[in-house]
Amino acid sequence: MKNFSKILSLLLVLALCVPFASCANADKETAKKTYLGVTDYVIGSDDVLRLNAETPQESLDALAVGDTVVLGKYDLDNNSENGEEDITWKVLDIEDGKALIISELCIDATSYSTEKNDVTWETSALRQKFNFGEESLYETVFADDEKAYILLSEVANEDNASHDVDGGNATEDYLFALSIDETEKYFDSDDARIAKASAKAVANGGQCFDSRPENETDPEDADEYMALSWWLRSPGSSKQHASVVLYFGRLEPAGVRGDLSVRGVRPAMWVKTVNEIVPEKIYTPDDWAGVKVGEKISLGAYEQDGDVASAEEIIWTVLSTDGSKATLISEKILERVLYYDFEYSTATNAGEVDWENSDLRKWLNGDFKAAFTDAELALMVETTLENTSHELTGAGGGAETTDLVYVLSEKELEVLIPDVADRMIRPTVAAEENGVYVDAHTRCGDWWLRDSGDTANKAKNVLYYGAVDNAGKLVKNDYVGVRPVITVDLTK
Repeated sequence: MKNFSKILSLLLVLALCVPFASCANADKETAKKTYLGVTDYVIGSDDVLRLNAETPQESLDALAVGDTVVLGKYDLDNNSENGEEDITWKVLDIEDGKALIISELCIDATSYSTEKNDVTWETSALRQKFNFGEESLYETVFADDEKAYILLSEVANEDNASHDVDGGNATEDYLFALSIDETEKYFDSDDARIAKASAKAVANGGQCFDSRPENETDPEDADEYMALSWWLRSPGSSKQHASVVLYFGRLEPAGVRGDLSVRGVRPAMWVKTVNEIVPEKIYTPDDWAGVKVGEKISLGAYEQDGDVASAEEIIWTVLSTDGSKATLISEKILERVLYYDFEYSTATNAGEVDWENSDLRKWLNGDFKAAFTDAELALMVETTLENTSHELTGAGGGAETTDLVYVLSEKELEVLIPDVADRMIRPTVAAEENGVYVDAHTRCGDWWLRDSGDTANKAKNVLYYGAVDNAGKLVKNDYVGVRPVITVDLTK
C-alpha cells in the first residue's frame, strides 16, 4: 500500500508538471515571426495600419472593429541587440472619432502590486508601469507623433460584483488594463480572449500553457497553442487580489494575489481616429529669414538611413538667432567619430589632447564639409571659440580657435539647451550601425562636447539621458557620437 501511495504521488506530480512546459523558445520564435521585418502595410480589408504623422485620414476613416494597427516599439523578442519590434494592436471598439485598442500579444509579464496591501487599479504598480515616470510604457514605447494619437482617458473602476469588492476611484490614464465588464463586452468567447506571450514576457516570469482541451493536444504542434494568463484592472476576491483572464481564455473574477503572481500584460488605450498632427515646417535658405529658436532648417546632405547609395538631407535645430545669423545643431547624432585617435601612453601626447588639436575638429572642418555644396558652404560663417580647461583639475583647455563646424562646450550647452530632456538625442540609423551607443529604453545616445575631461586624455560628453559626463570619456572612445554645430548668415 505504501508503494502504491508513492507511485500515485509520483504520477500526480508528473501530471501537474506537464502543463508547465516552457514556451520561451517557441514564443521567442513567434515574436520574431510576427514582429521582425514587418515594414510594409497594405491598406485593405485585412489592413495593418501604422499610426504616425503620415497616416492618411482616409485609412483612419476606414478603420473597423477587428482591424489591426501598429503603434510603438518594444523589445518583444528579448534581444536588445537587434533593436525593438513593432507592437500590433487589435481594434475593440470605435466611437466618436476614437478607437479602443489592445495589444495582440502579452507584451511583457509582471506583478499587479508590489506589497501585501489592499490595492486598487488607482494605487497599483501595474498602473504606474503603464503611465508614470521616465521608464513607463507611455514614455518609452511611443514616439512623439505616436503619442499624439493616444488619448488621456477617464477610466471607471467598477466593483467586483461577484465578490462584492470595491473597485476604487476613477482614474485618468493613457494606458490601462481592461476591466471585467469590458472584457465580457469586447470578447465574445474564451477563444477570443486567449493571448500568446512575447519572449520578453516569458523572460520576465510569464508561464505559458497549452490552451487546448486535454483531448485535443498534440505535442508536435503545441507551440501554436501556448498562451499566457493576463491581468485585468478589476479587483479579485479581495483587495489583495486582481482579476485575470486565464491562459485558455476564461475570465476569472476571483483573480490571484497581486503581489505574489506574475501574469501577462496587455495594455489597452483609446486613440484618435483623426490625424491632427501638423507636419513640422522645415526651412531652407530660400525662406529662412525670420526663423526662430527651436525651428528646423534643412542644409546639406549626409548618409543617415543605412543605405550608402544616397545621402539624406541634414535637419538642423535653431539654437540661437539675432535675426541676421543663426546657430544650428544637427537634430540627430550624425556619426561616430573619435575625439582623438592615438594610443595614449606619454605625457607629450597627453598634452596635445585639446579641442585645437583634436581629430574631431579636423574631421568636422575637413571630411564633413563634403556634406555641403559650395553654395551652402558660402552661407556658413566661422565662429571664434573659447576653449577652457577643466574646472576642477585644470586639464586640457588650449587656445581660442576659429571654426566653420564645431561641437558645443558645456557652458554653451547650459545656455543654449538648458533642459536636460532636450539633450536626449537619437542617432541616425547609419550612426547606430557605425557603432554609436544606443540606450535600449530611450534609444538615445552619447555625444561629444569639445571640453577636456578631468584628465588630459578625456573629453566631456552628453550622456544618453541628457546629463553632462563631467569627468569625460577617453578621447579614443569609439561609441560616442557627434552633433555638429554651424552658424549661418540668414541675410544671404
